[in-house]
Amino acid sequence: MHPTSESVFAQLKSKHSNTRCFDCSTKESDWCSVSHGIFLCLKCAGKHRGFGVHISFVKSITMDTWNFKHLQMMKAGGNEELQTFFDYYNLENYAHQDKYRTKAAYYYREMLKNVSEGMVFDKQKPSVDEGKTIIEEQKRVLPQKVLEKPSETDSQGIKALIGNTFEYTKYLGINIKEKTTEVNITDTEHKAKGTINKTESEAGGWNFKEKFKSVKSKTEGVYNKIAAKAKKVMKKNNEEQIFDDSKLEEGEDEILLDPQGKNMKK
Repeated sequence: MHPTSESVFAQLKSKHSNTRCFDCSTKESDWCSVSHGIFLCLKCAGKHRGFGVHISFVKSITMDTWNFKHLQMMKAGGNEELQTFFDYYNLENYAHQDKYRTKAAYYYREMLKNVSEGMVFDKQKPSVDEGKTIIEEQKRVLPQKVLEKPSETDSQGIKALIGNTFEYTKYLGINIKEKTTEVNITDTEHKAKGTINKTESEAGGWNFKEKFKSVKSKTEGVYNKIAAKAKKVMKKNNEEQIFDDSKLEEGEDEILLDPQGKNMKK
């Protein structure tokens, strides 16, 4: 039976070093960087989220659900353990956004993951000089692919075109986030529209809006036909159910219209 997150964190918090934020030493430490097995305050957790999940995967102790794998990483780590490791490489003067991108930090994350999973980690530890090296992330470049205008019946071609547009927009958003701390929403919308226009241009003028309108129009046409047929059937059924009072015996029509006999002649 796996231990609960409450019991795991109660045990980890019994260690004084884990009761403070690893980055700023404030007494608040209700957040974690699972990637490093450390405790953080809310403000520093926000900064770690800005690094990206490939650098630091952040979770709340109280608000998030914890699985066994992530709990094992926290148990394998700890604030004191990472501090000792960073001290070995003299990273105390590094800005946080640089410290967690050093070769030493990459090594530590990989080591922590393997140890938490019970695997043997025999990768050579980087030297002091190597560990201080900041690893520049490779720029994400979309494959240069010539887009061809798909026919209306070419569903695969349409899906590919829409997929490429999504990936290009996603790529654009990631680049904007990495280059700026505050993204201007209006500017982003203009860039997204520009991306769609560019894709449409590369696709030989294939217009997404016109295609959508065409599909919508056809769909509405089918709906209207079905609705018209349904109305005819309902009308026919109503006509068949019209009551024929010519078949009533003498006096029956009066009983139906005045069942309590209030208007009957005395």
